[in-house]
Amino acid sequence: MFLSGLLRGLQKMSIVRCGDTSGIVKGCIIGLGRTRHGTGKIGDRIKVSVREKAADCTVSNKKPRGIIIRRKKETVRRDGMVFKFDENAFVVIANNKLVASKIRGPGVRHAEAGDWLERHDQPDDQPVQAEGLGEDEGEKHADEEAGLLGVGPDTGVTDDADGQAGGLRHVSALRGSPYQ
Repeated sequence: MFLSGLLRGLQKMSIVRCGDTSGIVKGCIIGLGRTRHGTGKIGDRIKVSVREKAADCTVSNKKPRGIIIRRKKETVRRDGMVFKFDENAFVVIANNKLVASKIRGPGVRHAEAGDWLERHDQPDDQPVQAEGLGEDEGEKHADEEAGLLGVGPDTGVTDDADGQAGGLRHVSALRGSPYQ
């Protein structure tokens, strides 16, 4: 594989949407964390310059810090699952905590597994029950098996292809290379 194929992803000057309820609409990445290749992946800390915000924005800083929760480039897990999203998105953090009260759209569990975020979901050893499924503890919702956050009846997120909610574009359970 060519090096350019590995490095596609979020770089400096990439425009990203805000995936929480802080009031920021769009931002431009001006600083990536300590990455060797200069590209951002899900879970990386970034610094953004606010390009567009709503009138009821709660963030007073013009250059807040954030964490990437969605990206268009496909991501491969160690267990072989491949997924990508319709948009690039981040959430705003301050003092290593989320600024907003809610994350909009789907996200990935390992994005908030870092030291700087508190986990808002159930521990991994407990079974997660989705609404409308049976009481069998072995059953899990497909989105929860994929490790997605923010998908459920209380969030109002649908997996439409219109990209309004940053829907999940592709999930597959390939083993090995994602390009098979």
